[in-house]
Amino acid sequence: MTKPSLPYLGGIFDGEGSIFVMRIHQQSRYRKKTGDRWRGANPSHYYVCVSVAMCNAEPVIAEFARRFRGSIKQQRTKNGHIVHHWQAVCKCAHAALTALLPHLRVKRRQAILALRLQRHLSRGKRGQRTSLAALRYRERIRATISGLNLVRGKRATIIQWSKSTYKTSSHVKPGPIPTQEQTDNDGLKAST
Repeated sequence: MTKPSLPYLGGIFDGEGSIFVMRIHQQSRYRKKTGDRWRGANPSHYYVCVSVAMCNAEPVIAEFARRFRGSIKQQRTKNGHIVHHWQAVCKCAHAALTALLPHLRVKRRQAILALRLQRHLSRGKRGQRTSLAALRYRERIRATISGLNLVRGKRATIIQWSKSTYKTSSHVKPGPIPTQEQTDNDGLKAST
């Protein structure tokens, strides 16, 4: 079997992959004693994550791990199928999204937002207190990605791809494709 190309992996990621932001709340002893909300350690840590899960597709999942690093897990379902699961976090997720972005159609907006968030997170210094504005920015991106992943409790399904808009099913409103300016801009725009 030949190694899958990057456009092929982008198509697999569009169909079987997921982009999400993990938020982990950290309790600080100091904050518990004083009750001050923003003193001590940062109240939340954010991690950009990407994953692909497929049944009986070990070579494809292994190619994701070979190209972008990350971890591979196998899990047996109730039906007896083996699900191969690849996941990458933070810098590995950033590398995967950067390489796959030109080939993404369905998850393009989520990928752009996740790249913005990872760039924002990379700027901070470890152990440094995060400002309230930065925490709000991170939470807004996380909520936007979550909202794009789910529409009215259902996954958004793309029916047809067009250069100017997403043609979608009736429960998803069409929106413009993000431009290069939106990709390069660090601020969130109302259209995203």
